[in-house]
Amino acid sequence: YTDVEYPNLQYHFAPIHAVYQGVRPTLHQAFTTQLDQLRPRSSGEVNLLSSDPAHRPAAHFNYLSDAFDLMELTEAVKRIRELISQPAFDEFRGQELKPGPSVQSDKDIEHFLRAQSSTDYHPSCTCRMGNDDLAVVDEHMRVHGLERLRVVDASVMPDVVSGNLNAPTQMIAMRAADFILDRPQLEPYRPPFAFEHDA
Repeated sequence: YTDVEYPNLQYHFAPIHAVYQGVRPTLHQAFTTQLDQLRPRSSGEVNLLSSDPAHRPAAHFNYLSDAFDLMELTEAVKRIRELISQPAFDEFRGQELKPGPSVQSDKDIEHFLRAQSSTDYHPSCTCRMGNDDLAVVDEHMRVHGLERLRVVDASVMPDVVSGNLNAPTQMIAMRAADFILDRPQLEPYRPPFAFEHDA
C-alpha cells in the first residue's frame, strides 16, 4: 500500500476478546484485531418514503458492493495475519478464533468478510455540501431551497474522511456557529510544541 494518496486502512488492537456477530467469548486470555476501511468505494443511500417527517426513511448501506472494497479488505486480513505471526507476538498468540485457521483462500476470506463485516457507526455524507443537484446544503450549511434551516453534523461532509468523525464534526459545528452568529473566521494559530522554546 505504498502508492495510496491517503490513509486507507485503520487497524485496532484490544487486549480483550471482543465479541461480534454471535461469536462466544473465550474463557481464556485473548486479544482482538479489527480493521476499518477508511475510504470505501461502496456507497449507500438514504431515501425519503413520505413527506411526513415522522416516517422513517429507507437506509440502504450497500456494504462491499464495490469489488475494490472486498479486494482491499481481503488484503488487509492477510496483512493482520502477517503482523500477528511476527515473533514479538509468540508469547501472546494462541489459535485464531475469527476468521479461523481454516479460512485461508481469498475466496474464503471474502466469504467471511461478507458474512461478518459490520459498521463502525460513523455515518456521514448523507446531506453533503455542494452546489450540484445532489448537494443538500451550501457552504454555510443552509439547506438548498429553504430558509432558516441548516444541517450541522457529519452528514454535510462531501466525502468520507480518513479517520474518526468526532473531531471534524466538532470543527463543522464550530464553523456553523460562526456562520449563525455572523462571526469572522478565526485567524490561523500554530501552538508551539512542547520541545520548542525561544532562542
